[in-house]
Amino acid sequence: MKNEDILQMTTQTIVDCKATGKKARKARRNIGVSLRRLAVMMGVSAPYVSDLETGKCAWTPAITTKYTKALSKAERKKAKQ
Repeated sequence: MKNEDILQMTTQTIVDCKATGKKARKARRNIGVSLRRLAVMMGVSAPYVSDLETGKCAWTPAITTKYTKALSKAERKKAKQ
């Protein structure tokens, strides 16, 4: 799943938070970045990221942008290694 796909899902009027979170978690794990590391990169707490990925929090456009930017940055860092 591409970061743009996650962003597109959150711009819909009705967002399925659990499905979005599940896809986001899968993308994060595929890149190999820890939940805590991603939270630091986003400037939020690890429990908040966990709540997003388990569908306990809504994916606002602002938080989705932070998530996808941090995920992209982590992916670029991994590619350089």
